[in-house]
Amino acid sequence: MTARMLATAIMVMAVAGCAIPRASFNPDGGASVDPEGRLSILGPDPGFSVSSLPGDWVIAGNAEVARRNTTLVHHQGVPALRVDNGETVFVVARRTDVNLLASPFLSWSWQVEPHAGNVHPVRLVVGFHGGDPKSRSWGAQPFAWLGRDLPPNDRMISLVWGESALRRGAIDPPSEAGRAARYTLRGGIENTGTWWLETVDISGIYARIWPADDLAAARIAFIGISAAGDGDKGAAFISGILVSR
Repeated sequence: MTARMLATAIMVMAVAGCAIPRASFNPDGGASVDPEGRLSILGPDPGFSVSSLPGDWVIAGNAEVARRNTTLVHHQGVPALRVDNGETVFVVARRTDVNLLASPFLSWSWQVEPHAGNVHPVRLVVGFHGGDPKSRSWGAQPFAWLGRDLPPNDRMISLVWGESALRRGAIDPPSEAGRAARYTLRGGIENTGTWWLETVDISGIYARIWPADDLAAARIAFIGISAAGDGDKGAAFISGILVSR
């Protein structure tokens, strides 16, 4: 998809969304879907700034690095967030309260720039709560590696750009408790520098990773963008994150 076509597609989605009521926000649970089962996570809207986030957004990890390395831009005619990784990990995420099976599809557009390492340092992350039969209450501690800033969650999936296009669809289970599972959505240096429009069934990915969980009880607790803290520098442009059914 060319940048012009992508910009047109995003504009059409935005116009269509004008007739849909805004999602409600529950301070205890996060933004919820509209009557049609949709929730726009990130446009980004003009004026969106990581330095002054709306109330249902959080920064986990190094907030100073997140503010410095996440900027609102128009890239090839597409409004997007440019995210560069830095010396330490950070996540910029929107708190949500979404039934996983009711709104299982996650869509967005991204353009990944060439990078030195294997897996690109910038990726989408989705956190869940309630599906794990062993989960504690909604007040359970969030993932230890990012401190207490993210909403309580018991499962997390990173949607990554892999080292090879042949890895597409590959799953890497969590390496240890409190870590995210990794799903390779796309990859390959030959595919960088191009806008890609993605739609994934996040409930299907969840079921493959944790088949014993109760999907009917699982809720999406947050959706965000993460940047790894390592020496392999890389940038990505991300636009139009949307949950739907």
